[in-house]
Amino acid sequence: MSYSTGFTPQAFDHGITICEIEVTIGGDQYDTSALMRSESTRDRSEDATSKLDGVGALSVAQPPSQTSINTLPLDVLGEIFLHCRPTERYPVPSIRDAPMLLCRVCSLWRQVALSFPTLWSTFRGNMAKVTKPSHVSLVKLWLERSCSHPLSLALEPTPSSGLIMNEFLGECHRWQKINFFLKEDAGPQFLALRGESACLLESATITVWSGNWEADEVVPILHALPSLRQLTLYLSWKLTPAFAESTWPRLTHLTLNSEIFYSSLFALFSHAPNLELASITFVAVTPTMLNETLPSVTLPHLHTLNFSAEDYTGHILDTLTLPSLRSLGIANPNLDSDPEAFQRLIDRSSCRLDKLCLLGSEPDDDIVPYLELPCMQSLTILILEYGVFDDVIRLLTRNSESTTADDPGHILPHLDNLEISDVMTAEGLISKMLLSRWRPHSTVGLLAPLQRVRVEWRSAHCDGCPAKDHPESYETDITCFERLAAQGLDITWKF
Repeated sequence: MSYSTGFTPQAFDHGITICEIEVTIGGDQYDTSALMRSESTRDRSEDATSKLDGVGALSVAQPPSQTSINTLPLDVLGEIFLHCRPTERYPVPSIRDAPMLLCRVCSLWRQVALSFPTLWSTFRGNMAKVTKPSHVSLVKLWLERSCSHPLSLALEPTPSSGLIMNEFLGECHRWQKINFFLKEDAGPQFLALRGESACLLESATITVWSGNWEADEVVPILHALPSLRQLTLYLSWKLTPAFAESTWPRLTHLTLNSEIFYSSLFALFSHAPNLELASITFVAVTPTMLNETLPSVTLPHLHTLNFSAEDYTGHILDTLTLPSLRSLGIANPNLDSDPEAFQRLIDRSSCRLDKLCLLGSEPDDDIVPYLELPCMQSLTILILEYGVFDDVIRLLTRNSESTTADDPGHILPHLDNLEISDVMTAEGLISKMLLSRWRPHSTVGLLAPLQRVRVEWRSAHCDGCPAKDHPESYETDITCFERLAAQGLDITWKF
């Protein structure tokens, strides 16, 4: 069974509108046009609870019974309604969008929309810069219509947003995903949460801004959540050792947007043995910390590691063993420190690296020794986002005399996805490299062809840039890019 919708709620902005929905099920196509007349001069204010649905705001002409979408089974119609919702992860409740808009079409659609709790179970509690009583009523309405379905909720700090938080807390036993920004407005209310009460909560994104409230009490609440698997934490202060010393045996995904000391990070890793993905904004390492003796930490399931550290990148990697590692991303690394640390990590872990992302390294750092490491030759995705010079592009250019992947003269023979930013190269050099790696009719045994390329040249107006008048300076490259795009390569470029 398949279905597609062509629902355009923007059509309701005018006096007489047509809503067209096309449905394909098992190869049969149903097509209907319902002519609806709205009163454009009517006050559309959402301040009154009686108008939350806009009931009676539309005069609906019922479509023919034999050709109407209404002949579909109600469960199919409900599934179609799910695809009519706004695309935002946490949409704001509005009478101009599904599901509230669907309640205004006809009595049948209203009945179907109200019978699908899923339609009402994901939303953002903020509807304006200031929370009004009518907004609280609307939140109550959505929570009621979601019945017992698990909830995905978001809340941002606005005056009186604590009123919304109180309504959310009343349904904490149904929370499945939350994205809360906690300040003085709603933070104190959140502290009333007993972690064990949110027994279904699997994913939490929490931003905590310190102020005139006990913001540091949020972390213990998160630790008490019995089903938490994915945690993204934004803090306005450095993580305390207490956070790292807590056990997190159920966590599989951890994103920390806060500075954490080197020793605390590895204490945290040792207390979260089931991590599969870890992204750490900044690891603080000082020379005195290097004298500390830290046991090696093994994370058997970790497949993705991203972190930022200005110095001692190699020292951080030497403390880890990651048998499942496939993706490694490092921001602001000092690449001149210890290139072999990457190789030691891969050898010690006996893993195969598929993706490498280096962000914001110094322009004078030498990336070439890293790309020449044996552990890098398995890469299929390479992302370089700082200071890509001629030597890197020349290294990536294949030797036209050989086409086999086992040729030792070829760098990154399996690479099919390349993203390079802050590019400063001679004209024509990138196009030559791409042509050497572009084989639109590649066969088994040949080098892997490129499939996706992103190129961003350094801005002509930034400090320290070569004096070039581009894009005219790169006409050769751009002409080649256009030709490769016509041949099927997924390529984009910008300055």
